[in-house]
Amino acid sequence: DGEGRGAFLISTMGGASGGLRPAVKKLLVSKHYTPLGARDFVMPSNYNNITISLEKNREKTERMEKNAAAFADALLEGNAPWKGGNVLSPLLYRLSRRQWPWKLMSRKFHLEVDRAKCIKCGKCARLCPAKNIRMEEYPEFLDRCVSCQRCIAFCPPAAIGVQGKNYQQYRSVEYGELVSENL
Repeated sequence: DGEGRGAFLISTMGGASGGLRPAVKKLLVSKHYTPLGARDFVMPSNYNNITISLEKNREKTERMEKNAAAFADALLEGNAPWKGGNVLSPLLYRLSRRQWPWKLMSRKFHLEVDRAKCIKCGKCARLCPAKNIRMEEYPEFLDRCVSCQRCIAFCPPAAIGVQGKNYQQYRSVEYGELVSENL
């Protein structure tokens, strides 16, 4: 029970929350939270980063940080909107709860491990929120990927990538900020 406490939502999913804002707001209200605001932030991607330079990624991240600061100020002032999404939001939400869109995404952006680079550290498997990576001799991808890109972003030697794509590895936080090194 949220007991009326405030809650906000941020998304860094390429600037689109996939239709989740209305559903999250409904869930929060049902649990007695007060929705304060929701905002999507565009961040660099590890999937299709072939033409984006590190400088452009840095610029995109700096813009996001300014937008995040403005959103935080709006939250504190009680002026942050919680937009309900667009007309596609209910459809996107229903789609995101099915397996086939994620499987389609996995086929379009097939992940592979460069065994010549892999150091077999297992960080990719520990960070995967979908438990999609099993550590054998090398990481093996199962059939549960939700396209979070953590494995790509945090692989120390940048051995994981999208098949056929040349990219610059990107992450906005360091590994230790997401998981204890003791795991």
